[in-house]
Amino acid sequence: MLKNHTEYRDLGADYLDQLQRERVKRHLVNRLEGLGYQVNLKELPGKAVA
Repeated sequence: MLKNHTEYRDLGADYLDQLQRERVKRHLVNRLEGLGYQVNLKELPGKAVA
């Protein structure tokens, strides 16, 4: 911002999660399995992010 003389731009609360979708998904599945849950993921239509 100071170097480029640009204004602050908030990237959003889930910015880092979107950058590392597979890592976040794997981490959350492992947490649920550790709590004793069986996890099957199915992507919702229209929710896929490229």
